[in-house]
Amino acid sequence: MEIRLANKNDISKVSLILKSYDISYITIEHFREDVEFNRQFIMTENENIIAILSLVYDNQYNYYAMKRLLVTNEYKGKGYARIMLNYVSQRAQGKVGCTPWTNNAAMRHLLETLNFHLEYIFDSKWCYYVKQV
Repeated sequence: MEIRLANKNDISKVSLILKSYDISYITIEHFREDVEFNRQFIMTENENIIAILSLVYDNQYNYYAMKRLLVTNEYKGKGYARIMLNYVSQRAQGKVGCTPWTNNAAMRHLLETLNFHLEYIFDSKWCYYVKQV
């Protein structure tokens, strides 16, 4: 298993993966932009993409945001999300946050086990979890 910054050669593989999922919070345009700005991480095993996660600096709020986590179906439930979140959060300097939906109990629990704490809930559907690294 390897975690690294994604590059332009990964775009076609990720495009195929995204086409097989019905999710609106990750688009190939997001992925391309994150690759261009060196903020897109991917996890691979035997050249297969296992997971993707972006680490985006927000100048307005002065923190890093982990965004657009996806673990492919065949690798779900095996601890790869934990590894990816932990690895990427350690690349941030200062405050790092994540905003899962309030009804995403699994993600919220995972963030708490990684020492993120809930700062607040907004719009009754999003949580803001944060930790200092």
